[in-house]
Amino acid sequence: MTFLLIFPLIYLMAFGISMRGLLQGRTRDLLIFIILGLPIYTTSLSVAFHFGGKPVVSVMQLCKELVVVTAAVVVALSIREKPRLLLVDKLVAAFMLLTITYAVIPLGGYSFVERLVALKALSFFPLLYACGRFMPLETVYLKKVFTLIAALSLAAGGVVLLEWFFNIHFQHFSGYTAFNNAIYQVEESGNYGLTWTFEIENGTKRFASFFSNPLDHAAATIFALAVLAGLYTGDGNKLHFSRFGWMALLATLASILFALSRAAFLSYFLVVFLYSLITKRKEILALFYLGALLMVVYVLFFVEKDFREFVINTIQFTNASSVGHLLEWLAGLEAMAREPLGLGLGTSGRISALAGDNVGGENQFIITGVQTGVLGLLLYLAIHVVSFVQALRWYPRLEGKEQQICLTLILAKAGLFIPMFTANLESYLYVAYMMWIVNGWVVQIIGRRGGIQVERNKLREIS
Repeated sequence: MTFLLIFPLIYLMAFGISMRGLLQGRTRDLLIFIILGLPIYTTSLSVAFHFGGKPVVSVMQLCKELVVVTAAVVVALSIREKPRLLLVDKLVAAFMLLTITYAVIPLGGYSFVERLVALKALSFFPLLYACGRFMPLETVYLKKVFTLIAALSLAAGGVVLLEWFFNIHFQHFSGYTAFNNAIYQVEESGNYGLTWTFEIENGTKRFASFFSNPLDHAAATIFALAVLAGLYTGDGNKLHFSRFGWMALLATLASILFALSRAAFLSYFLVVFLYSLITKRKEILALFYLGALLMVVYVLFFVEKDFREFVINTIQFTNASSVGHLLEWLAGLEAMAREPLGLGLGTSGRISALAGDNVGGENQFIITGVQTGVLGLLLYLAIHVVSFVQALRWYPRLEGKEQQICLTLILAKAGLFIPMFTANLESYLYVAYMMWIVNGWVVQIIGRRGGIQVERNKLREIS
């Protein structure tokens, strides 16, 4: 269907605008490609494959790395003085050095090229973090950026409602199955001619909107909810939703319902709960408890029996998917206990999955630990934990744009923590790229405010 060519055209247009801005020194233009191009990455490539074949897809695949590397170089060249490195900076640098070392040494059964591919999948985020960390924050129009993300969530919700209404996956029109088979050697599976991830155990459809799969869609929804909270929360924790904001919020609710990701669904309400605690909004906390109660009543008395059993079995960890996750986690933990220094890059994640010898399943932490050992896992965990704790500690001291960014990171980190146990979250390009850039922004803010506080303390000592 030729109208779908709009997706690769938007993707390429976003790439072109971002590259032009970056080459002119506007590092903030990286965000244009990330927000407009990456959510539709798989859809764009699927449509391009249908109309142009592998050569076109190969060129489009390079765009995401090229734009980030270009942004990292531009940001590095713009640094005029030696930066004051914080703990998170050092943890990210240590993780990157460790993974580069693992790519160089011949550990594991994969070739050097395969280890480099695994390195990109595992440790590309330090470049994104650095872009956010050293991007001039005063040049970023935060309201425009967050509003664009809200508009993206509104579009995703609109598409998923159409999928639900017509009871058909959008991916049937985009050439998803043929693309996956030709590029990633992923065979058609499930009851709907896509893959098993597009349905739950009882056959109920999960919808992905224009994202790569329902889990990617769900993770993007969690991030969008965090962004909406940051966008519409002002100084003094005052909430001021516009009509557009309410529409975007309802769209996230539609997305999280029809994506049918259990981890993300739980995380959605965790974000609301945490937001009410951080902002001390008792009315939101009351609505949270009321919503939870109504959800329990609805599941127990109004949904179909097979769906009710699906929910109960999920809670009890007795359904096939949950048991499968547990078995994969155990295999990964056993591998780490057996080889605490790691099995080498490529031994967990996409490379090994394509080879049919994956260890550890879809768990971001175990994928990291199996490849880089206990040290790599601890470094990766420390980056997330320290970033979250520092943002939580600094939030009350900030105001305006800086406080909005800090709140967004807190909620995104908390909301995406649970899905990281059931998915390779770094493979969800849009979510991963944006989260690491926002992470870099927060550390930049903390470094700046911390430096001001240090100078004040020195002045007090002198006086």
